[in-house]
Amino acid sequence: MLKKATREDIQTIWKMQVEAFTDLLNKYQDYGTSPANESLEKIIAKYEQPWTTYYYIMSDDIAVGAVRIVNK
Repeated sequence: MLKKATREDIQTIWKMQVEAFTDLLNKYQDYGTSPANESLEKIIAKYEQPWTTYYYIMSDDIAVGAVRIVNK
């Protein structure tokens, strides 16, 4: 199930993103493109785009991931 994220959720989503991709960043050292190296400020800027919506991926009422939908 998806649950729409709020502005207050963005720091949690950023932390989830960093945790999920840090091992790959360490392995490939792709600092310019890795989601683990993306700043909180950049995630906030994306959230504030009128064509972007973030959702939590929920399992048994627990946020297990997140997804960004871009409506172009």
